[in-house]
Amino acid sequence: MRGTGPPNSHRKAGRAANMVLGMSTADHREAAAAFVEKRPPVFTGE
Repeated sequence: MRGTGPPNSHRKAGRAANMVLGMSTADHREAAAAFVEKRPPVFTGE
């Protein structure tokens, strides 16, 4: 029996869009900077 959700290609496109949005946040930039600088991140929720 097939699932009742959207086709797999649509789910992948939605995940990719969410990933792009998530990578444009201040918290993502802080996480990347903290990783490179080998320090704990300080998240602001932005």
